[in-house]
Amino acid sequence: MKDKIIINDTRNADGRTANNLNSETLLESTNEHRRNVSEGMDYIAELIHNRGLKHDYTKVNDYFPLFCDTVMQGLSNEEFEKSEWKQLHLHQERHHLNGNVPVDVNLVDVIEMLVDVVMAGNGRSGQISSYYCKIQDPALLERAYWNTIKLLDDIVEVKKIE
Repeated sequence: MKDKIIINDTRNADGRTANNLNSETLLESTNEHRRNVSEGMDYIAELIHNRGLKHDYTKVNDYFPLFCDTVMQGLSNEEFEKSEWKQLHLHQERHHLNGNVPVDVNLVDVIEMLVDVVMAGNGRSGQISSYYCKIQDPALLERAYWNTIKLLDDIVEVKKIE
């Protein structure tokens, strides 16, 4: 995972920020901007890919005995939701946004929740439950949007044109 994305200055890709604008610098800066956007998209895609690889990690490895014990007890839904494993799962994984919203919730968390709902619903019962699809806090999506901007902005460094 990258610590920094170094992009080149693209002030000449826009007439509002350009200096010494001509067709050659406009094309060069526009192509550079396109490369910069591609770098950012690659970074977000890598975050999503890595999240998919780690999905539900609190159900396997060292966590499996507790998960298995909890599932095998035949608990009621209310008891299951209050169980030690379920609380651990909610607080360590970032995608259960109706059970625990990370302070820095981002669109990767939202996408993981969305994919989880579709895959779990289809895989377990053959249909998606609208109960699990609802985002209870409408402001969550806006917060996730701004936190994703910050997440990306924090790793971008602009190499200035001399």
